[in-house]
Amino acid sequence: MSETRSAGISGTVSARLPARDAEPTREDQAQALLESILDASADAIVGKALDGTIVAWNPAAETLYGYSAAEAVGRPDSVLTPPGRSGEAARVMDSVKRGESVARFETVRIRKDGVPIHVSLAVAPVRTNTGVITGAVMVARELGVRKRAAAFRLETEAKFRLLFQANPLPMWVRDCETLRFLDVNHAAVARYGYSRQEFLQLCITDIHPLEDVPLLLRNLARKRERLEHYGPSRHRFKDGRVVEVEIASHLLGWNGRSACLVVAQDISDRKRAAESLRESEERFRTAVKPIRQSHLLQAIVTAWARRRGAAGVPEVSSAPAEAHRGAPRPVAEAPAGPAIRILIAEDNAVNRRVAVRMVEKLGLRADLAADGREAVRLFEMLPYDLILMDCQMPNMDGYAAAREIRRREPPGTHSLIIAMTAEAMAGSRERCLEAGMDDYITKPVSLDNLSAILDWWLHGNDPSPRP
Repeated sequence: MSETRSAGISGTVSARLPARDAEPTREDQAQALLESILDASADAIVGKALDGTIVAWNPAAETLYGYSAAEAVGRPDSVLTPPGRSGEAARVMDSVKRGESVARFETVRIRKDGVPIHVSLAVAPVRTNTGVITGAVMVARELGVRKRAAAFRLETEAKFRLLFQANPLPMWVRDCETLRFLDVNHAAVARYGYSRQEFLQLCITDIHPLEDVPLLLRNLARKRERLEHYGPSRHRFKDGRVVEVEIASHLLGWNGRSACLVVAQDISDRKRAAESLRESEERFRTAVKPIRQSHLLQAIVTAWARRRGAAGVPEVSSAPAEAHRGAPRPVAEAPAGPAIRILIAEDNAVNRRVAVRMVEKLGLRADLAADGREAVRLFEMLPYDLILMDCQMPNMDGYAAAREIRRREPPGTHSLIIAMTAEAMAGSRERCLEAGMDDYITKPVSLDNLSAILDWWLHGNDPSPRP
């Protein structure tokens, strides 16, 4: 270390003595050790006289302030003091002159290039062997890196808090060891029904159905990836409702503990919509399959025979509808009689339109019901002669609607109810009869068969093939 750098810096050790030709004394050895320590120090160490003149400057000071030792030594320490802080420097030197050390405090100093830097500064007096105060030593440590890191951490935490609390999906942080909730967002509180205080008293197992907990614990016990997606899983709300969710989880540190950030998305509505779509597609596929058209004719014949109490009703030919020559004759052209009251109960809008057009082509009119509940309501207002009842409808299906109509039917009357169903499995006919229907037919209904059966059973015209 050069004379320029070390002069005046001895701390509580005596000031450097003049060089001697004799063997180094213990004091010289101590001084050399001190100089080595100062050279190796990561803190900027500056020695100055009582009048503020810089007398020593270590390598870390060169790095921090930008001045070389040759540039700094001999200059007043005011070159490091920003405008407005000269009073601070004067108070520090007053303390030094009284023999007092100044504990670390945060302040600002100016680099050679004019850039202000935040530093932590400590100041102590320098004494001779006799205790006379000859100057001061200042030890500075830059706070910029630490402050920037702290500011970045605070900014990151604020962004996380904003994204966490404002997220529309339920989110929480849970302890990986205890499984307790460490924090929850507003969406979780609103969706699951627990207050934030209640959540923080719960474990993750408390929001799962009891029968799902063993599998949950086995899954949590295995080694987990830092980022995972899994599901569906079942969650239970405070009110007891159970929903299916998909989970995204991310491992993270939380106040020194291993934790997991979890996002839960309720997929119950999505699954219900997908299932409804699947059922609709299946019903559509079934509806467009070719069927023996004579089935409809036979079903209506049988049902109207029961209604009229007819005996010896002839079997309707099972020949394909194509065997019936000529276009169907509108029923309205048949012998005059009371208007036929027809109700079509069908939830599918396309099927309803098709059925209405078929009836209209036959010169008849029909009322429409979009579900079983509406069919029952319309029946109470106007008892119908013929009800074509779809079996699978929302709110109230065709089976329940038929039972309700039979319960409300006036004594001595009997409306013909023909089930229209896409099912053709064994037992379907028995199920329809048990519900109070007169018979059933699989979809779709053809115009030829509908015309023939109505013409026969409503007006007694022979539906046999025409030449």
